[in-house]
Amino acid sequence: MIAREVRGEISENGPDANHPVIRTLYDHLDEVTVVTFHPREQILVSGSTDKTVKLFDFSKTAVKRAMKTLSEVFPVRALSFHPGGEFLLVTTDHPTIRLYNVETAQCFVCSAPGDQHKDVVMDVNYSDNARLYVTGSKDGDVKVWDGISNRCVETFSRAHDGHTAATRVFVHSPTVPAFLTGSDDFRARKESHMEKGFSDGLTLKFCRIPALLLMQDQYTFLHWLD
Repeated sequence: MIAREVRGEISENGPDANHPVIRTLYDHLDEVTVVTFHPREQILVSGSTDKTVKLFDFSKTAVKRAMKTLSEVFPVRALSFHPGGEFLLVTTDHPTIRLYNVETAQCFVCSAPGDQHKDVVMDVNYSDNARLYVTGSKDGDVKVWDGISNRCVETFSRAHDGHTAATRVFVHSPTVPAFLTGSDDFRARKESHMEKGFSDGLTLKFCRIPALLLMQDQYTFLHWLD
């Protein structure tokens, strides 16, 4: 399944020829920047530079358009579903993080403006139990947020000499209170919630790190490179 706006025609001899598309969903007017699945229902959510978030019900094979649209003011950067599926975190080309009620489309933001980042928020990710979520920004900071109050509980300013450039992506550990971050400074770093500062630093030369996956053993990770 693909939820991406493609300009022009798709060639049968192109790079995707060996990966047949089983279904295409249309509704965005510009580049699709992020997609994620609902944790419990057959719903796919996508964000775009057209400043919208689209919700698609892919359980209905005849439906190709979004069943709901959330309108933003800035291009959408990242999405993360609450594990229960009721809420959706949205980040855009703006420092303020949005929390949407998926059913009502009502939008919430943190009650303390000083908790927000100072630049574009590149990524957001709920922990498995939804008690926390983490954000990374072009300001170089990584912030840990309370999943109930929506308040920032800890800020790692420039990752305490860990990262020296924008944090693009991070992923929570499935077994311990820690997360892995990837940055434009060509480094992946493991951060512990229990200890201030980074516990490990891994240098990946000559590449940026737009996506990471931390494995169960806590010592292995997969990364995608620009």
